[in-house]
Amino acid sequence: MFKHRALWIPAYIRDTYLGGILRTTSRSESENNFFGNFTNPHVTLIEFWMRFQTAMDAQRWKYSKVMADDKNCYPKLTTPLFLEKKASEFYTIVIFYIFQVEVQAACYTCGHLPSPNTTGFENDHISIIDREKDKMFERIGILCRHVLWVLKDRGFDDTHKEY
Repeated sequence: MFKHRALWIPAYIRDTYLGGILRTTSRSESENNFFGNFTNPHVTLIEFWMRFQTAMDAQRWKYSKVMADDKNCYPKLTTPLFLEKKASEFYTIVIFYIFQVEVQAACYTCGHLPSPNTTGFENDHISIIDREKDKMFERIGILCRHVLWVLKDRGFDDTHKEY
């Protein structure tokens, strides 16, 4: 066991992201709510097992339906940007619509302030103006409108390429 201590001692795995295996209160509450719709504390073990199987079948069916909808539905694009078209190919429908709001905001509500020392974008610092003032994307995995505005302005077509 001492040889494998790096796998289980917290000091050795401090820099490892464990979000996928750690349970949070909200996740546990969500699961309790889900299974609470199918069972209660007063059922027998056999009845619990049958209800558990029904709950799992319902969850699998819902997942299959979502996956089929994602593969067979093509969202309506609202901008002529290739960036939006590419995003519609790799995001799920729900995530794409969230991303699409940011693309629209990048096109219609954002702009830039000219740098006082330069006449254009010669430096790496760009000040973005956002007329809506809604900064709702902090670490959820979708590029915000400010980054999308810079990508659009610089002519980048795809957010997943390395530039």
